[in-house]
Amino acid sequence: MEVAKSLPLAGPRFNFISSNCIPLALQSLRITKPAIYLYASCALIFLPFLLIIIPNSRMAESIVTNFFSPTPAMNVVVTCGVSYESNLHQVQEIALEEANALIEESEDAITETAPFFGFSNFGDSNIDFFIFLQAVDRGGTFKIKSELIKRIHTRFTEENIEINYPVRKLVMPAAESVETLLDEVTDQ
Repeated sequence: MEVAKSLPLAGPRFNFISSNCIPLALQSLRITKPAIYLYASCALIFLPFLLIIIPNSRMAESIVTNFFSPTPAMNVVVTCGVSYESNLHQVQEIALEEANALIEESEDAITETAPFFGFSNFGDSNIDFFIFLQAVDRGGTFKIKSELIKRIHTRFTEENIEINYPVRKLVMPAAESVETLLDEVTDQ
């Protein structure tokens, strides 16, 4: 692909060169059936059942993200938040336990990389945190992220750790004053 980008060719000659060079680059992208048509376009078939047709000149000029090179391993970051009343040490311990269990049980996780946990923000409704781990490939990232979210949610529910909905805490005056305020609002 770099060869095709570096040659100062135009028209049919450019398409001929890109037709010959681009398939090599596409093989490393793990595209299931690349088809290059001379003087025309590049048809890419992705699983499941997605066909993309790109003119050869566009393909050669584009920046392509290769999720499988130099290694197919991909980072997975799961973010969440817990109530301000939560025991943060317990939150960290449970989240790491679930991440470690998932790494041991899933064939989509890289076992050599330990999960990393960190608190990231004092949010409006929660103290936010993240868990970092690695998947063997891009497809594995979706499975691992989904499974870890389910595990953390289940475990937090069992341990009575609250993941808040977005809320605002209202500080109201004493009960007698609230009744007075309500009366004033309804009188208007």
